[in-house]
Amino acid sequence: MVASNVETGHTAAITLKTAAFLPLIGTLLLTVLSAIYFVDSALALAHGLIPAMAVLRLLVCLLASATVTLFLYVFNRAQSRWTEGRRALGLASVLLVDVIPINYRGFRSGGDAQL
Repeated sequence: MVASNVETGHTAAITLKTAAFLPLIGTLLLTVLSAIYFVDSALALAHGLIPAMAVLRLLVCLLASATVTLFLYVFNRAQSRWTEGRRALGLASVLLVDVIPINYRGFRSGGDAQL
């Protein structure tokens, strides 16, 4: 829970894994549509209806869309593994913040450093 000790009782309705999955769906659909449009334009190029530079622009857009989709897929997989690992190890063992409390100035709590 994000805000478990707040008096209002507000909790997050979306997890990081779900937040990583939603853009993955959107970019996957965009990549599929870009691929369909690229194939259609490549066929038009083969018939001599459009110039080659138009197809080159579509190829760059398709590669960019596929790269973002691949990144979000890997990010989503990493979030799944991180969540499973955190559940397996327990609540207070993975994050450094859980192990070494940090105050708002960035120093370890109880340390000698003062501003």
